[in-house]
Amino acid sequence: MNQLPVEVCEEIFKNLNLQGVLSARRTCRRWRQIVDGSPALMSRIHLKPPLSLMDRSCKPICSIPARGVTLKDTTVLTIDSWWKSIGPELTFLRLENCVISTETLVALLRKTPNLKYLSYACDNDVAETESDFTLDKLEQLEVYSAQTQILDIFDRICPRLKQFRFGQSQNDRKLGEFLQKKKSSLEIVQLISVENILADVLQLKALTSLDVQADTFGNETLEQIGAALPTLSNLRVTLQWQPSTLSPTFLNLMPELKSLTIFGQYRQNSPILAEFGNLEGLTKLKKLHLTQVKPSNLKEFLQKSDHFCDLTLHYCHFNDWSEIFTLFASLQSLERLDFGKIRTPTADIIVSDFFRTLKYLKIAHCYLSLETLKSFTEHCENLMEVDFNFKYILDGEIVRSLCRTWKKSENVDISKLYEH
Repeated sequence: MNQLPVEVCEEIFKNLNLQGVLSARRTCRRWRQIVDGSPALMSRIHLKPPLSLMDRSCKPICSIPARGVTLKDTTVLTIDSWWKSIGPELTFLRLENCVISTETLVALLRKTPNLKYLSYACDNDVAETESDFTLDKLEQLEVYSAQTQILDIFDRICPRLKQFRFGQSQNDRKLGEFLQKKKSSLEIVQLISVENILADVLQLKALTSLDVQADTFGNETLEQIGAALPTLSNLRVTLQWQPSTLSPTFLNLMPELKSLTIFGQYRQNSPILAEFGNLEGLTKLKKLHLTQVKPSNLKEFLQKSDHFCDLTLHYCHFNDWSEIFTLFASLQSLERLDFGKIRTPTADIIVSDFFRTLKYLKIAHCYLSLETLKSFTEHCENLMEVDFNFKYILDGEIVRSLCRTWKKSENVDISKLYEH
């Protein structure tokens, strides 16, 4: 094998698991050079040293020039000389519940010029600290800290930020100011809440993805977002509950959406009632996830997209299973289907339509009769991955029968089945 070109050896090593790659690296100097010189192989090596204290007496954490390091529950007092040999190779760094001063944090980051991803999950006091460098390759930043003054530091050293996640529900002007300063570069933003900072979010004209995890939105506010951010291709929001049927007309202002996730709410033992029939349609939509919604005319809405291929329905209400399977059958390019805890008045139906494009199927906790399950899955000839979780046991003969139907199945996961 030592006679093989470097490129061939690298392709062979890519088929090894992580332990195999590390073993190959220890075999000889040439193989070590091949592994160390391959970004694809080295990106799989992530160090999580069990350090409680980093000071001048701390020994180097590893001789491998890893691309990723996670420090958890570590008190960082000083950055010793050995960090200079590790830092420049890093593209991924996570600091989780560490005790580290602002000055030491800046010193640590100064030695990581190739960093692309940084996660800071610490609640240390923040002191004004000068920084004479920038992390020009860092595009993804995650901050989980109530000390929002730390955003001033990241603002100065992260000039080309594209993805930002802030994992605290308490917002203040520091967060709004940070978003304003990054509005020309930010493309993907995930926030717990936009309370007090919605006006700042609406200024992110380059934004393509917005994920708000805790707030509930009315249609009018979402129309504001759609009008201000016409380039959105991904949206994840929760709708405010209302007793009357909601027409989510905000979608008419988001023509570029490719992925849409809508969470509803239960009130008075009823989910959100959403009418999709009067909408213009999202012609570029590929993926839809609905939770706690009772949709009407969803079939007509989704048929307006030629690219739609991925549907998830959780805790949704329908009139009957016939409506559901008619919806599935109408989606000519459907490849992934995930439905669970669906509520209907009936449990039995014989499915006659074929689902030849379907490759991934997950069904969980549905009151679906065994006969309906069999008639459905027998018409899914090209499944490659299956995950079932039912309140009854599929016996061996049924499983064998289904597997014979799935001619291309590579991974049939039925490990989660249990008795009622």
